[in-house]
Amino acid sequence: MKKAFIIIPLFLGGFLFSQKKPFKRPAKKTSTTVKLNYPEEFKKISDEIMTNGTAYENLGQLTKGIGPRFSGTPGYMKAVDWAEKN
Repeated sequence: MKKAFIIIPLFLGGFLFSQKKPFKRPAKKTSTTVKLNYPEEFKKISDEIMTNGTAYENLGQLTKGIGPRFSGTPGYMKAVDWAEKN
């Protein structure tokens, strides 16, 4: 019992003293301020995707034309050939 009273505080004390203080990064000073207009930029990207995007066409070709694409299957090889062509 006496050993436990000596060993436990030493063991727990090791945890307390092994902790480090968090590292504080120095504040960065920037000479220029960049102001972004996120809604406007998002609208430009969204409009481009909706008008010129081919993601849904590609998805349709892969799912309906080629089918399942598990590794090592014929469908996988068809998908690889399709991706190389497109």
